[in-house]
Amino acid sequence: MKKKISLVFALAFLLSSCGGSMVKVNQSEIAQNEAKLEEKNKKKEIKDLEESNDKKDEDKKEKSKKKTKKKIKLSDDDSEKKSKNKSSEEKKSEKKENEIKRVYPDDKDDKKEESKNLSPAQNSENSSSKNQSYLSFRNSDTSDKSSNYPELLKDLSGKKFVFSSGAGGWQTVLTFSDNGYFTAKYEDYDFDSVAICEFNGKFSVDSKVNDTAYIFRLDKADITSPVNTEEVKNIGGKNMTVRYVDLPYGFAVNNDSDHSFQGKFSLYLPLRKRSEMSAEVNEWLDISGEKNVEKDITRIYLLINNKTIDTFREKVN
Repeated sequence: MKKKISLVFALAFLLSSCGGSMVKVNQSEIAQNEAKLEEKNKKKEIKDLEESNDKKDEDKKEKSKKKTKKKIKLSDDDSEKKSKNKSSEEKKSEKKENEIKRVYPDDKDDKKEESKNLSPAQNSENSSSKNQSYLSFRNSDTSDKSSNYPELLKDLSGKKFVFSSGAGGWQTVLTFSDNGYFTAKYEDYDFDSVAICEFNGKFSVDSKVNDTAYIFRLDKADITSPVNTEEVKNIGGKNMTVRYVDLPYGFAVNNDSDHSFQGKFSLYLPLRKRSEMSAEVNEWLDISGEKNVEKDITRIYLLINNKTIDTFREKVN
């Protein structure tokens, strides 16, 4: 019995000793594990921080690349727009050159300052070129449109048209011959001088607008008088200085600054309503005092410059 009790105590002492040792061992391992875990967490935090910084740098680089690409694209778009604008301007320039073609032996000198108070003759003197012998015009479209409405051109044959204010010393008189051909003379009288421009050309019927309106096309025209020359002539028993100018008044694109021939005109037939005409045309009819123009209608042919709205009236004797 005593041996059993001694054996029990011996086992108890042994277990107690081992348990304390095991507890000490476990606590040491736990401390080491915690240290390792803490070091591992620190490394992870450092790595995450570095990765975060790297990602930010990459994002910055990507944004920078996108901005650069956007700038390049905008630059390309601007270049393309400039190219398109330039192409459009070149087309407009070509179109203008095709519409109006002038042939001068010499270039024009600088024009003097314009004045609306001057007469057509005085403006012509200010804007005429020096050493110029002729002015010619050829429409760029060489298609022959004389076959359009031949009966209308036949009706115009032999008719005279006049462009004037009904007062003052200036007028342009146009006379039609066969098939749309015409001759014309512009005169502007002053006290002791007269400005003259003689020219001729050919019209064709471009299109019909309605029963009382047609669009005329000026196929060609030439100034036939000796431009920028002078001579003294006895006119009405008085010596007058005759100045030959390059102003086909009523036919020009701009009577003050651009004496090129205008390419398109309108022809109004008799019995056209005045309500169907522009205010500018009606103004020319009112100041002319034409007896064949009534309050509501006209009883004569009218030829209108589509650019300047200068209005020629049929001259009825």
